[in-house]
Amino acid sequence: PGYQYFVLIVVFTLFGCWICLQPKIVIQLVNAVCKRLGQKTIVPNIRTHNMLVLLGTYFVGWLFYGLSGMLLSYAILEPSSISWFTLVVAFVASWVVGYISLLTPGGLGIREAVLVSLLTPEVQISHAITLAIIARLSWTLIEMAGALIGLTLQHKEAV
Repeated sequence: PGYQYFVLIVVFTLFGCWICLQPKIVIQLVNAVCKRLGQKTIVPNIRTHNMLVLLGTYFVGWLFYGLSGMLLSYAILEPSSISWFTLVVAFVASWVVGYISLLTPGGLGIREAVLVSLLTPEVQISHAITLAIIARLSWTLIEMAGALIGLTLQHKEAV
């Protein structure tokens, strides 16, 4: 149960990776959106190598994001109740859907709903909801701490 979601996510991820590795297609898509919005088109110098580096960097970032969600899950849930792969994919997919949603800032509520829907075939809905809320709160606090550190360092450089 729930694996049909993961198959769809893997298919869309592979399609997205293929698109990202085709710089000409990406440029055409961006220019089509620019034309539609009445903006100037762009003529970037994007190479496949640069796209590979960017894609690899994002992959590593998403992997760490998913692994941090997995560790948080293991701290809250019983570790053997759900596989690490399911947790990593669910956290990454929920982040991506929340990021691209235009309905709420930061995907607030959207990310949590996707996470709960992907986890409920594997865990109780109350556990999935609790995990989604704690994940949102903990990562928001971590982001705020990072911003505070950055502002402090910036202030020290200015003085």
